Amino acid sequence: MYRISLPLINRTVTPETREEYLRQFRRAEVERVFLVPSTDMVLGQINQFESLVDNLAWFEKNGIEAAIWVGASLGHGGLLHDVGSKREERMITTIVNLAGKAIDDTRCPLDPIFRTNMVTVFRQLATSGAKTILIDDDFRLSQRTEEFCCFCFGDLINRVCGVNYVRIRGTRREIILIYGFVFKACQLDEEELLARHSFGK
Repeated sequence: MYRISLPLINRTVTPETREEYLRQFRRAEVERVFLVPSTDMVLGQINQFESLVDNLAWFEKNGIEAAIWVGASLGHGGLLHDVGSKREERMITTIVNLAGKAIDDTRCPLDPIFRTNMVTVFRQLATSGAKTILIDDDFRLSQRTEEFCCFCFGDLINRVCGVNYVRIRGTRREIILIYGFVFKACQLDEEELLARHSFGK
């Protein structure tokens, strides 16, 4: 037994397009729609929130379970069309990879502005009436742009583990990968490490 769910950018759902979406959903036997709002974690706001609430209620009224998909939180590692300007991005500390490079369109989870904005956004989303809120897989620290993260000098790994893990440049070191809040340790030798990441010897 399975259910068909479909993501849909909320701003494309208007009083003029709803009926056509509904017709296509019924034809494809879609049971649930995940509406993706335009969330701005840099400024701590949801664009067109009233439209989101209205669309959630409209789909529920017409027999389609309606949920929310938060498409951007910690960031995807590359500038997207709905993120803030580079000037605004600099308001919040970015994630730093093992090579010491700051990754565009990322937000450090320890940054106080980001944490405040996340709380603000999710508190508002909680009032939308949606029974389900899905967080996109950009809510991770493990990897961005094919390199491991996050390894700034004040990073989460150091705080949680209580150990100062240096950026890896040696022959064989322990790398801590974070998936959500689950820690996994793996070993990479120097040759493989240098092949997969942009380190100098």
